[in-house]
Amino acid sequence: MIPYWLLRLLPMWDYICPKCEREVPKNAHKCSYCGERFPFPLRVPSKVLKDKQALEDYVHERVFPKVASWKRDYLAQFFTQLFSDGFESGDTSAWTGLEQTNGTFTVESANPHHETYDGKADITVSGSSGALVYKTLASGQNVLYVRCYVKFEELLSVAGTSAAVIVLRNTLSSTTGIACAEIYNDAGNVKWALQYRSAGTYARIIVAKQPTIGVWYCVELKADLSTSDGALDGSYEMWINGTSIASVTGIDTDYTVTNHVYVGRARDATAGTNVGTCFVDCAVIADAYIGLDATYTGTFQVGASSDDCMRRLVTDFFSTAVQYTDAGAYSTTLYRYGSGLRFTGINIPQGATIKSAILSQKCRSAAGGTGCKTRISADDTDNAATFSTSADFDSRWNGRTTARVNWDSPPSWSTDIWYDSVDFSSVIQEIVDRPGWASGNSIALFWEDFEDRSTHASANLREGHAYDDNPTETAILFVTWEAGGAQTYTKTWTTDTLFKKLGITKTAAIDTAFKKPNIQIQRQVDILFKKLDILKTFGVDIDFLKKDIIKSFAVDARFGAVITYTVSKQIDVLFKKLGITRAFGIDAYFGPVGAVTYTKSFALDAVFAYKVRLPEIWLDEEGKIVLNVSRSYVLVGG
Repeated sequence: MIPYWLLRLLPMWDYICPKCEREVPKNAHKCSYCGERFPFPLRVPSKVLKDKQALEDYVHERVFPKVASWKRDYLAQFFTQLFSDGFESGDTSAWTGLEQTNGTFTVESANPHHETYDGKADITVSGSSGALVYKTLASGQNVLYVRCYVKFEELLSVAGTSAAVIVLRNTLSSTTGIACAEIYNDAGNVKWALQYRSAGTYARIIVAKQPTIGVWYCVELKADLSTSDGALDGSYEMWINGTSIASVTGIDTDYTVTNHVYVGRARDATAGTNVGTCFVDCAVIADAYIGLDATYTGTFQVGASSDDCMRRLVTDFFSTAVQYTDAGAYSTTLYRYGSGLRFTGINIPQGATIKSAILSQKCRSAAGGTGCKTRISADDTDNAATFSTSADFDSRWNGRTTARVNWDSPPSWSTDIWYDSVDFSSVIQEIVDRPGWASGNSIALFWEDFEDRSTHASANLREGHAYDDNPTETAILFVTWEAGGAQTYTKTWTTDTLFKKLGITKTAAIDTAFKKPNIQIQRQVDILFKKLDILKTFGVDIDFLKKDIIKSFAVDARFGAVITYTVSKQIDVLFKKLGITRAFGIDAYFGPVGAVTYTKSFALDAVFAYKVRLPEIWLDEEGKIVLNVSRSYVLVGG
């Protein structure tokens, strides 16, 4: 049965072309597949409500990134996550074993993508090498998805060599490899690639998109294996940061199940000096699409002629109607190049935590000089305007953000290849932290060498496509973030509103059932008009129940609170006073109650004094509490 709150997140209808019956946008008037024109698309019941696999894919891809962690945990029992580990144990104990050949795989805390720890795969000797951690599945999987976050410290220096970061095998033997997500040196350019097994041999799809050193990438690999050896019904697919970059269908995969999953760095080279290191984190194995972690992702592209411009200080030049965007130096007479890039409709909420920010550009003119020194910053304003004049541009650059990130010595650029910048999260963070920032505003970036750090030579100019050259190949801004503001999510606590469990760190602001407290070292929490005064020692006043608590507690607002007691306390229950030590007597309502000895913890029911009712308490579809009071009540500790 689908929970009501999940049902509200699912599409009730699909919209299809009347001619070819393929899915089209709700407001479309022309089919992008067959070219048919129509007044309105046909509305049909959503396939996610009729097909289990479609529902699983939709929940993993669309719902999981939007909902709170407890909801993801709840859904995982229906949309199966076979295994996950972010190395937060501080070791590899959650995995089955290690494969270390001319390399080492260790757990460290220097480069985590999330939380505290990450895995470090270090290849120390060139040749056929491996620094991997692997998981043996409880049963072989015909359809398998594997996702992990990867960051490279070194790429590949030798043409024709590869480094896999996710490897799927039928057995532990390297000869039974099924598929791998990897990087590949294609004639001097390191690119993403998908290598897969097909009818007894291995094939490779090389993608134009290139990785950058020092940037976290979300890498996901899917293997949908053949129903039998020889059957041409297998397929493979690979995603980077939630975007499919390579896929192939109609394959004889030889094997019908995957039994072992590896992450790390493997098979760096058959020759040369391709030693190197990468970091991995947040690995997940599932039977449906996983996607990005519990973050939001935005892709924004320059969309107007005046939203990109080129500025050169020596000799003086400015224009919004150019064919290219530049940064660096071209010659001894033409240098201090830079560009402005404006992105609109940035749907990042004010105060969000920026996890990554990458500028991606498609090369217009090849260049490979190592003396190119560029820098990325932003127009320090709530809502950046489009570009107009050189005077306006210079004024805005002079007032740019305090956060500025160097992108020095970019790799050699080849024509019509996309290249990613270094991560400049701090720049975007400064903008969205502005009090006047609002979701939907615009951000203008400066990518430049106006401070003359580049060597004056033509090879030290990097040049991307501008809007007036090709509107579909303009610069793209990729940002991932976590929601911030009134609810602050950290690695140590989460807040689920409306009677869900609260875990509270040093500072937070929480909206719960129409009450907004500010919680610091001294805190106050209002939950449905029941007040808790919380200090280093706590007082709880709930429906005439007052308790002085000396140590620690956890409150679950669904009337299942657990409070840990130590030393001594005093409790007022329905205007009756109790003196409590390790053993004590209770005089409440017309008569004495025998001595009850309290152990370290007991449960507190916030409605029925300090008696604990046997379940059932729940929330109805409108968020109201429903009580079944037909069960008996018992004294705690009795």
